[in-house]
Amino acid sequence: MDLKTFFEHFDTLAEAPNGIQRLRELILDVAVRGKLVPQDPEDEPAKLLIQKVSSIKKRHIESGCLPKKTLLPRSESEYPFELPRPWAWTSLGGILLKITDGTHHSPPNNSSGDYKYITAKNIKNEGIHLSNITYVSKEIHEAIYSRCDPEFGDVLYIKDGATTGITTINTLREPFSMLSSVALLKLPQELLNRYLLYVLRSPFFYRLIRDGMSGIAITRVTLTKLNKALIPLPPLAEQKRIVAKVDELMALCDALEAAQQSRNTLRQNLRASALDTLMNAPSDGELETAWAFVRDNWGLICDRAEDVEGLRQSIYKIAVQGKLANQTEPSQSAQELLKSVESEKANKIAQGLIKRTLEEPLDSDNFPFMIPDSWEWIRFGTIIFDIEAGISPQCQKRPREIDEWGVIKISAVSWGKFNPSENKALPKSLDPRPEFEIKQGDFIMSRANTSFLVGRSVVVERPTRKLLLNDKTLRVYFSENIEKRFFNIYNNSFFARQYFANTGTGTSDSMKNITREQIRNLPVPLPPLAEQKCIVAKVDELMKLCDQLEESLRQQQRWAKALAASAVSYLVA
Repeated sequence: MDLKTFFEHFDTLAEAPNGIQRLRELILDVAVRGKLVPQDPEDEPAKLLIQKVSSIKKRHIESGCLPKKTLLPRSESEYPFELPRPWAWTSLGGILLKITDGTHHSPPNNSSGDYKYITAKNIKNEGIHLSNITYVSKEIHEAIYSRCDPEFGDVLYIKDGATTGITTINTLREPFSMLSSVALLKLPQELLNRYLLYVLRSPFFYRLIRDGMSGIAITRVTLTKLNKALIPLPPLAEQKRIVAKVDELMALCDALEAAQQSRNTLRQNLRASALDTLMNAPSDGELETAWAFVRDNWGLICDRAEDVEGLRQSIYKIAVQGKLANQTEPSQSAQELLKSVESEKANKIAQGLIKRTLEEPLDSDNFPFMIPDSWEWIRFGTIIFDIEAGISPQCQKRPREIDEWGVIKISAVSWGKFNPSENKALPKSLDPRPEFEIKQGDFIMSRANTSFLVGRSVVVERPTRKLLLNDKTLRVYFSENIEKRFFNIYNNSFFARQYFANTGTGTSDSMKNITREQIRNLPVPLPPLAEQKCIVAKVDELMKLCDQLEESLRQQQRWAKALAASAVSYLVA
């Protein structure tokens, strides 16, 4: 991609993931390599500028205004990249009149005083922030200012701490004192402060300085490192052209960013409205209309693949409320289904195949939502026959190989679909326990996870071999008269997520635990069996559409990212 193509695709590059920030960095990288504006053979070469500055500094040293410093000459092998013919490499110490920093001992400072006291917290990319500014006395200021004398137009560079590298131009026309976390860079007339600003903000300079940072608790750039740091120097006339072009492109980035933010706000509002209409449609016809709008206009209301998850959750919500499938007179009511399940359960208890459990009585005032008349609210335990925990052998840290036994990790059941690759290999020295082997059709839950993921479940759709349950997962056995995939949908919906987040135990949201009793006491809606199957089929159909939407958006992101990578590869090669 050449520069012309880069400008033609500027808007497209901005749409890539983190696109505008990458554009800003690319603009600066291209600028400091001499590729942003054309060179003019009539411009005075940069080498002459360096000679002029050397003469000026020599006079200042002879008059005692500057201390004498020796900078060793640099070989061409040290230059980071090749520059255009009229440019030259120089060190900051070689081209600047002064590089120093503020006081190394934090002086007494208060909310009032004679002179402003500037530290790293006041230095921002957009300028010096004076909120929470403190002051020092005249006596303290004069002692600091005698060595570090910032003036209007000087460049200020944070060299210590988490914000190292933040650079700005001093816009204050009054004297002030500084702490040593901020470096003062004084420029000759032959170097534009805005050009230097862009060099110091460029990815090139950041990488150069990062490699030489010292300190463990607090990272810092030493003055010695700054003095030795190489920068690319163009002729003065080209510096002006570069600054003008960078300013123009940064303003365009600002406009694109503002437009993106405005568009994102509009999209968020439209998406929220569309999903709210979808979830609260009062009739089948209005539900069809709401879904058609979401399906046909998703590109307008969503620009990130991650946002499709909101659509999935909305589908789950309306599905478990009985709004997704057409309501018809069932051949068997939920009440009749419940009697059949209870009879089946009683027979198994009588045969000693399962144990009797007691669930808490339901309080109709606490039902999460209204359900169709043909449905029933029950406790999950009413249709659960048994809950089995896995095992906790000392596994290897690696995943299993083909034909090895493995034990699943919690992450295998955390994201809506069973992921058999999330496992740890069982050591060959341990005997596998086939009774805990995962089988096709298993309903598996996590009993320990974050508050957002605890209790999440999957139904194992495909055959899997030699994978065992771990002790943080549970296998749930249901009545044969139940469509377990419907209850998997409900268990992963907002309503069940909220229940387990509230009832789970643990000292923090990062790790919650739930018990078998809490699982059995989860309130769940029970539709007639035929409707359970109909809802599952409809959800499967809509999930496929969601997958297509998500993949389409991911493809757009991949294309924009590839275009951005092509631009970077060509322009900074």
